[in-house]
Amino acid sequence: MKKKTPKQLLAKQKKWWKEQVRSNWNNTCAKCGKSDGKLDTHHLFYGKELRWYDPIVGVLLCVRCHKFSDSSAHRGGLLFYDWFFTEHKELANIILDKIKGL
Repeated sequence: MKKKTPKQLLAKQKKWWKEQVRSNWNNTCAKCGKSDGKLDTHHLFYGKELRWYDPIVGVLLCVRCHKFSDSSAHRGGLLFYDWFFTEHKELANIILDKIKGL
């Protein structure tokens, strides 16, 4: 059996992370509740301290909520995080505790 390259291992880890995030959010957009069509995984936090591959830092969003609306994850900035911390307070606190513990 051939040894996997670092690139192959990373691809496998990314695939696993996406599957876990989809499962955590029941294949439903966390913001609008859409469950059909294209759903994207999005990192709520990303950095050296918090491992990107920890499924807790991922959220599942439809394309509109992820990229295109004024309060989307990529265009809305603080509006998106304000929504997340209001609507998903318990999960947000778990993530913040995890960050504080690093």
